[in-house]
Amino acid sequence: MKPSFLLPAGFAATLFLIPALRAADSTTTPPASSDTAAAPADNKAARQAELLKRYDKNGDGKLDDAEKAAAKADAQKHMGARKAKIHERALELYDKNGDGVLDDNERAEAIADLKNRPAVIKRFDKDGDGKLNAEEQAAFEKAVRDRIAAHRAKENAAKAASEAAK
Repeated sequence: MKPSFLLPAGFAATLFLIPALRAADSTTTPPASSDTAAAPADNKAARQAELLKRYDKNGDGKLDDAEKAAAKADAQKHMGARKAKIHERALELYDKNGDGVLDDNERAEAIADLKNRPAVIKRFDKDGDGKLNAEEQAAFEKAVRDRIAAHRAKENAAKAASEAAK
């Protein structure tokens, strides 16, 4: 991997944690849209259940401020110092409402800015016009999704190995 792509790729990889923490923070679950696939909804529900199981110490079915802080601290330990800095910088730049998580609009703004970074354009601009057309943008978004999926798979394998060792 090219060092110039590490920062944007690391930022993109941390984006998956933010919705998971936000989902666990929600007191109500929004209704699923009819065009949402069952698998992503199941994954979101599974992540939310795992977060609650792990961090809901008082058993009230939602994360209070102390529990969210514990989840955030664990996530930052796991991400490492560099990724934690990227995560904090993303919140600093894009968390417009100051709630500590990126909502869908804030995340979209972050990705829009990310795709305009020179390293991203250099990697994905196949026609050399200095900007990403629809096809190049789709390739960029797929690379981000693939990177997140690979990161999740690595985490799941490590978790499974850790549980098997118990």
